[in-house]
Amino acid sequence: APGCLDMAVKDGILYVDNGVDLVAFDLTGHKETCRIRNLLPPPLPPDKSHYYSFKAASERLILVGWERKTKEGV
Repeated sequence: APGCLDMAVKDGILYVDNGVDLVAFDLTGHKETCRIRNLLPPPLPPDKSHYYSFKAASERLILVGWERKTKEGV
């Protein structure tokens, strides 16, 4: 899933990062048991040289990754 980079399982609960949230799923009941919103920082750009103000973005948006593109003529 987009934004899911790490996961772990303990006692039948799957813990996964989902964008900036930490989510727990009960694997026996097949349902989300807990979501802690905005616990994790947004991902950094690939070269880590650009600053991006995530707080300036809409609260309805979640940054899940970066894509490197080149601009012609620059």
